[in-house]
Amino acid sequence: MLFRLHRATWAETAFPSFAGREPFHRAFARLALERGWLRLHILELAQKPVAAYYGFRIGQVEWGYQFGRDRAEDRASVGAVIAGHAIRESIAEGAGQFRLGPGAQAYKTRLATDDPGVETIGLADGLRGHAVLRASARRAAAA
Repeated sequence: MLFRLHRATWAETAFPSFAGREPFHRAFARLALERGWLRLHILELAQKPVAAYYGFRIGQVEWGYQFGRDRAEDRASVGAVIAGHAIRESIAEGAGQFRLGPGAQAYKTRLATDDPGVETIGLADGLRGHAVLRASARRAAAA
């Protein structure tokens, strides 16, 4: 259901990578559930799923990873409702932070108090891996 809602939300944009990695996310969600990290919320209207939230809680931080919504229900602000619910639930469970992830979507700028950015850490194994990391670091420094 999350993948269907995500595709419906982002079908016309440049965000196909989440749905394109469905097998990975299904496997990771199972692992996250076993470890107590998984947070999945579904909003229904008249017993029909119209919005979904997929995130993770690690320690005191909730990581809002992906949202999806049925655009036919945009007048009901189902995206804002599921986001608000996820944030409220994370607070009730004791989270000290709710991170929305990278990107400057309008809902993030409305909800966030700051943007701590994203830090990428790479580990290499072998000469080729080290060369790729060095090239990536040079490219990032030049940007």
